[in-house]
Amino acid sequence: CACVPGPCFPPTHTCNSIGTLLNKQTTTDAPQANMSLRCSKLAIVAALVLCASAFPRTCLELQYSGVTEDGEYQLMSCTSGHDFTAYCAGMNTSFPKEYLSLHFDNVIRSASGRLTQDLPNSASYLCGDHCHDNHPDAKTVVSVYSKIRINPCTFVVDITDTAFAVSTGNIRHHDGWEVNYEPYGVAESCETNAQGTANIDLTRTAFAVNSTWSTGGAGPSGKTERASDGQRVTITGGGFCGHNAPEGWSAFKQRNESQWVLQLALRA
Repeated sequence: CACVPGPCFPPTHTCNSIGTLLNKQTTTDAPQANMSLRCSKLAIVAALVLCASAFPRTCLELQYSGVTEDGEYQLMSCTSGHDFTAYCAGMNTSFPKEYLSLHFDNVIRSASGRLTQDLPNSASYLCGDHCHDNHPDAKTVVSVYSKIRINPCTFVVDITDTAFAVSTGNIRHHDGWEVNYEPYGVAESCETNAQGTANIDLTRTAFAVNSTWSTGGAGPSGKTERASDGQRVTITGGGFCGHNAPEGWSAFKQRNESQWVLQLALRA
């Protein structure tokens, strides 16, 4: 049978349910340009019954099966057929989103109000002597993530999604651009040396990091070290000003723009 068309399929895909072609489609909250259209609720529910899939592939498909509570659920990889755990948020909205839980909520709660750069899954923009000389009220920006938004079909992460992050600090650039959070996996500073830090820890998840990092900015420097299991990465970055970030990240985009640049992969 033709299984449920979702974001894993091209826009030309249609629903084929009980021999009847249904193509009532509306656009989705697609994070990527090639994310597809989705079929009507009736078509997807019918296709789910026919295909008898062990797990839905997206939180939207899960919602169409009748689930309306946010929480951890098993989804099925479109490409490999293996299942993985994702947190479905906004299940009572039109466009639920998938997140990967990082299993360090207890650390974040205990450190609330005193976030430090050595916490798991933290990222920082260091404000050192030069920064303070020009902006006396500025403070190092530290963000700590407990969940990251993930595309359930491609496993690319939007490193600017802070729905499940806590941040402290504030830095205002000379052009008035304000920084009040640091993207996941990005280390920055304006102190010539690579004093900004970040780390990724996917321990207790089914994923490993499959991205490369690159430095950028003025006089950039930095270092990226990856654990043998691919689940942990430590990053330093800096310059005048400079950064070390997942390949493809742009420091010149507005901070509220999505940047799907961190590639993950299911572990074997």
